[in-house]
Amino acid sequence: MFKRKNKNEELDACLDEVEQDVAYHAMDTGEVINIIDTDQFQGLTNFEAQCRTDQYGLNVLVEKGKTHPIVLLLRQFIDVLIGLLFIAAIVSMIFEDYIDAIVIFAIVLINGLIGFVQEYQAERSLEELKKMVSKEVRIIRDGNEHIVDSKELTIGDIVLIEAGEKVPADMRLIESTSLKVDESALTGESISLSKSAKQIIEVNAVIGDRRNMLFMGTTITYGRAKAVVVDIGMETEMGKIAALMQKEKEEPTPLQKNLDKLGKILGIIIVVICAIVFTTVIVKHYLEHGNMEGWVEALETALALAVSAVPEGLPAAITLTYAIGVRMMAKRNAIVSRLPAVETLGIVDVICSDKTGTLTKNEMTVTEIQTIDHKFAITGAGYVPEGEFLEKGKELDPRKDIELEKILRTALLCNNARVNYDKDTQEIEVIGDPTEVALYVLARKAGFYDEDNFPRQIEIFFDSQRKRMTTVNRQLEREEYEEDLIAYTKGSPPVIIERCNFASINGQVLPIDDDHRNKVLELNNDMASRALRVLAVAYRVVDERLIDVDEDDFLTEQEENIESNLIFLGLVGMIDPARPEVHDALLKCKTAGIKTVMVTGDQKITAEAIAKDIGLIEGDNWITIIGTELEEMADKDLLEIIDDVKIFARVSPEHKHRIVSTFQEKGHTVATTGELV
Repeated sequence: MFKRKNKNEELDACLDEVEQDVAYHAMDTGEVINIIDTDQFQGLTNFEAQCRTDQYGLNVLVEKGKTHPIVLLLRQFIDVLIGLLFIAAIVSMIFEDYIDAIVIFAIVLINGLIGFVQEYQAERSLEELKKMVSKEVRIIRDGNEHIVDSKELTIGDIVLIEAGEKVPADMRLIESTSLKVDESALTGESISLSKSAKQIIEVNAVIGDRRNMLFMGTTITYGRAKAVVVDIGMETEMGKIAALMQKEKEEPTPLQKNLDKLGKILGIIIVVICAIVFTTVIVKHYLEHGNMEGWVEALETALALAVSAVPEGLPAAITLTYAIGVRMMAKRNAIVSRLPAVETLGIVDVICSDKTGTLTKNEMTVTEIQTIDHKFAITGAGYVPEGEFLEKGKELDPRKDIELEKILRTALLCNNARVNYDKDTQEIEVIGDPTEVALYVLARKAGFYDEDNFPRQIEIFFDSQRKRMTTVNRQLEREEYEEDLIAYTKGSPPVIIERCNFASINGQVLPIDDDHRNKVLELNNDMASRALRVLAVAYRVVDERLIDVDEDDFLTEQEENIESNLIFLGLVGMIDPARPEVHDALLKCKTAGIKTVMVTGDQKITAEAIAKDIGLIEGDNWITIIGTELEEMADKDLLEIIDDVKIFARVSPEHKHRIVSTFQEKGHTVATTGELV
């Protein structure tokens, strides 16, 4: 590892190495700083940064072994059947049959060009991963803040990052404030995860459980943080995905294998028949004329027969068939990067599908609200602010129910997200954490657009320790009997209910008792068992004296006072809903004899709930395996049970690669969808 040295030893310092493959999440912050040998306040010196960059390279995803376009083009003509066509064309030219020669060459060339274009586009797949990496980043070096290109980051750099920015490298948190991160691009988990610098005890924790780590390509949705870079470039989790993509060898399709076999057999047959014909003609001429002068005629006859036996129209017919298949797929909004893939899709018997954004919409949506005495269903999905509020199947006006109206007001005001929806163009601009976006859309569905009449006075930020967020808003347009300042609170149900001394029940504020608390917790457990993400909502009237202070001087004691004696309103349940077309698609796959398997980084309970909802699993005849179980399972054991597994949950990208490989080893033809691709 790096050791700090005096200036006379600077050259020697360049030869030291930072330890690799270290479980940084399982160490406390001080130990990480010590191993990386940096300073969390001063950062690296410019010399140290340059030294480490020289040793470890730039923070970029490297395309290893990228095929040169000329090699790609030439590779299209390396085929037994194509070779026979080339020979046939040359023979045709020797016999001055130029039309046949031109036609054969044209067929070969067109076929090669089509294949080249498709493969060249496929070779650029890594560019999509590169787009996920931040371009500029704010760091501390030599004790000063600098903005640098993300490729200049190196191990030991201290990075400052906040909401809206993409994580530029794998980093260990040093400090965080109300930090939430969207890791769906890496793990498939649909909700933003709360992060903190707290040490994780489990050394073998899967990526989704490493709550003190930030990973390249993920997005900060809330809060801000200071972190130290521990891995860059191809050593990051995103880099490992890139490496897997490039390491994957292309297998020929069954049709390609059969054509190659046909070409070889056809070549042997042609050579044998031509040899027989040539010999027969020579012998006949010798018997009739007593000399060998007829060999030229015999050779011409044999070669003509060889040319006629070569199916020059076969490659063109195959390419045309592939092209028709690609066109049909395009009409169904499926882009095929390689022509032979169309044929492979026809014999797939296992589909490994990601959950988030593939089986689901990747748009958190509030579907249920429960107060102590009422249950409401909310229709509509995604971020379009359109839907109905139903109680026992009947539509109602949410503004006429006192508890529901206050819950929706809290959803609008205790919120930092925004959604801009253009009805004319159907374009949606989403800003903020997915959970808060879902609440904001909920309020919009009810017609709440008056947040300007409730200016925010104070915000008490959410963090993973407090598990709640509060805003204090002043009501500008109000009746005489209405209060001026209201605190709106949302957060974890067990945390919120403990801070409530009252509950709003059928329009009346009543003291809350243990029966009420137990009922709320039972409702929470029921909603969570259906894979709903549940938030509790509460409010209270605030005395002006509690906020009569600069926000920077706001004290913990004031937070405690504002967030105590709360009035419980209800529970809000949200989920990333399944795509409406998925159920029918799964039914068609089942009818066609295709096994569908969910492979996701999301939690087991969420994955199973979605799987039941879409009909992926029925009854009890199925198995779910989580990432930690997969880690401990030997290859032979996985091979034995993999045909019975319907869900792989809480898995990493490396796990996904192993799952697909095991299915292939079992003899299946596997298709992958979503972020498994």
